[in-house]
Amino acid sequence: MQNWVLVSNPGLDHAGVSQGAVTATIKVAGNTIWSGSIAPGADVTRTFPGKMGGPVQVTASGDTIASQRVLYNGYFNEVLGQ
Repeated sequence: MQNWVLVSNPGLDHAGVSQGAVTATIKVAGNTIWSGSIAPGADVTRTFPGKMGGPVQVTASGDTIASQRVLYNGYFNEVLGQ
């Protein structure tokens, strides 16, 4: 099983205004797995070997795009954040 979360800072907020770096936190089942800064136009990919269960929660200080990807027993699934 492979499990990873991607968080991107598009560099623009929802109104199309340029934004700087954002601080983001990824939690799995309520436990902080990663926290850090993401520059405008950059993204972060974090893997979580052996982690199962959830929920997965991504919070950020600005607008971001997040998704979770899972490869399990030959099947691939991707879920976009809401």
